[in-house]
Amino acid sequence: MIGDITPSVTYRGDGNTTVFPFSFAVSGADNIRVAIYDTATERTTELLRDYFVDVPAKTVHYPGYAPGQAPAAHVQPPKLPNDKTITIYRKTPINQLTNLGAKYPLPSLEAMSDKATAILQEHEEILSRTVRVAAGDPRTPEQRLTDLQNYVSEAKSSAGSAVQSAQQANDAKNTAASSAAAAAGAANTAQQHATTAEDRRVRAAASETNVRRMEENVANMQRHIDGARTETGRMEQSARESARNAKQSEEYAERYAAGAWRAASEIEGSLGIRTFEYDEDGDLMPKESPPESLLYELDEDGDIMPRSR
Repeated sequence: MIGDITPSVTYRGDGNTTVFPFSFAVSGADNIRVAIYDTATERTTELLRDYFVDVPAKTVHYPGYAPGQAPAAHVQPPKLPNDKTITIYRKTPINQLTNLGAKYPLPSLEAMSDKATAILQEHEEILSRTVRVAAGDPRTPEQRLTDLQNYVSEAKSSAGSAVQSAQQANDAKNTAASSAAAAAGAANTAQQHATTAEDRRVRAAASETNVRRMEENVANMQRHIDGARTETGRMEQSARESARNAKQSEEYAERYAAGAWRAASEIEGSLGIRTFEYDEDGDLMPKESPPESLLYELDEDGDIMPRSR
């Protein structure tokens, strides 16, 4: 029987540990998946290539190989460092487990109900793991939006599969009820399992509602990003205008300075003072002598400065 246990467990690496236990039920090693996370980035792993599962002991060995199973020319990954986490979870194939045929024995109904329970547990675990990963994601809003859209798509697919499995279990309930006259005890047990399956179908429908809410959150996030882009464009336009204004002010200052020097030269020339002259490039320069005038003088660096006295 499948117990009410979350079908996943997460550990943080310490650089030494290679054996990680799990407590949920599993039918075989092929149903165990291992994900290695660095912040919100998941690294894909592969059974027998990166890890192996000891089903009776309910342990995952990462990194590690079962005796004689190491693939050729493959380098085993290093031990899990303390900046990464490992999540061990169950992934049950979604297909018909038992061909009921014309008869509906109790073991077949129990096996089918157990499988529907396992898939629903894994669906809930995927949703909770999606929220945990997205919360610590340090990337840009666009990248987080893309990841969230991928998670929503995966969750919708899982929810649809869970609803389909629950519907199959509900159909089995109706068929089992019709055979109650031949086996009253088996029919009563089948009714109990069918009731549980109906409850899980309701929970799956609630999961679909949560998915729709997540889609609305994605749309809201997209609107916020579009608004931020518009505001950034406005700020860039304002910065360009400020740069043009600064350039114009600099040109005005240069023209004003040139005019001021020429005016000063003309005033001093009218007074008979020849302190400045034009060089061969047409620039106003101080004469070699005298080094000062009524209004200006040369400082210790040879620059023209207003007289200090």
